[in-house]
Amino acid sequence: MRKKYINLAFKCMKKKSLGYIFRQPVKLLGLALSVILQKRFISPLIATLIPTYRCQSFCRKCVKKNSYHASPEMSTNEFKNIISQLSEMKVSAIDFSGGEPLLRDDIMDLLSFASKKGIFTHISTNGYLLDRKKAETLISCGIDSINISLDSTSSDKIEQLTGIKGAFLKITDAIKLLLEARGKQKKTTEIGVVTVLDEDNFDELPKIIFLLKKYGIDGLTVNPLHLFPNSLIKNSISEKNPGIISDLLRIKRTEPLLENSARYLKLLKHFWNGEPLPIKCLAGYSHVIIDTYKRLFPCLHWHELGGESIILHELNIRKALGSDLYRRITRKTLQCRSCYWNCYIETSLIFDPLLSLFYKSKSD
Repeated sequence: MRKKYINLAFKCMKKKSLGYIFRQPVKLLGLALSVILQKRFISPLIATLIPTYRCQSFCRKCVKKNSYHASPEMSTNEFKNIISQLSEMKVSAIDFSGGEPLLRDDIMDLLSFASKKGIFTHISTNGYLLDRKKAETLISCGIDSINISLDSTSSDKIEQLTGIKGAFLKITDAIKLLLEARGKQKKTTEIGVVTVLDEDNFDELPKIIFLLKKYGIDGLTVNPLHLFPNSLIKNSISEKNPGIISDLLRIKRTEPLLENSARYLKLLKHFWNGEPLPIKCLAGYSHVIIDTYKRLFPCLHWHELGGESIILHELNIRKALGSDLYRRITRKTLQCRSCYWNCYIETSLIFDPLLSLFYKSKSD
């Protein structure tokens, strides 16, 4: 299990109510039963809200830019309605993603609203908009966790990746400002970095870790680059560095900053060989995504993989999750083998030893 999950569990024990703490084992058991019997017994563990698909970056490898269209985004009150429903459903955590969520004028209000509901609240950001004042405001929202994207220690490479001049300085300044604001306010907000690995930057990982340790970042999570819809294509990364899995496991042993579990890192040999995911993905039961266009679907990349979604008529989440259509969608996710995205696969790995008694697995 990822060290971050354990740390966050202890943090929740200090911060959240006893009811929140005792519900989590029950939810995990309910998730396992839901998958085994293919019938939902619990609400999702984690909800991801996409308040906007707008973004200042022009990342050439990003698939989410294709999700943006001219339809009106949900209003502040509509998102608060969604958050209130998720709170009533006892969802364990809410992740605000995008696009770039900080482009929403009401994002601080939404983050504060979610945090005050007692839900573990997280945001993923590119950090470009975080000047000192906004960094202090973000920390003061009471959220539990922040991730910033950083894919290289080279300013030239970051500019090429994002299409933004001065992007590297904007990202590193944002990291420093968040850490400074956290210290000033005596908060316990986890501040981490996410790095997407491909053949252009995998050899930079030690440099990235060195830089983040210098800043005092809490953790680093790596994801392999997915080029949807054809993500399972043999990647030159394993040809350029046949020992990359051994290198990642060595870094994992020697650098506590790297958050990915060893089991997850071992799985990446299958991904870079272009092989389907060798375990069942539980995203359809463990997660739910609700975007600014009132669409509900099981994982961030579902649309890129050709999956269908449900429109939230009257913004009724329970009704959507209980519909025949969504039951069919969640069953399809159990058959999906096209994605190795960390947040879904780490959760699936927790249950793989149990589920392997019912389903054939070859994760090792």
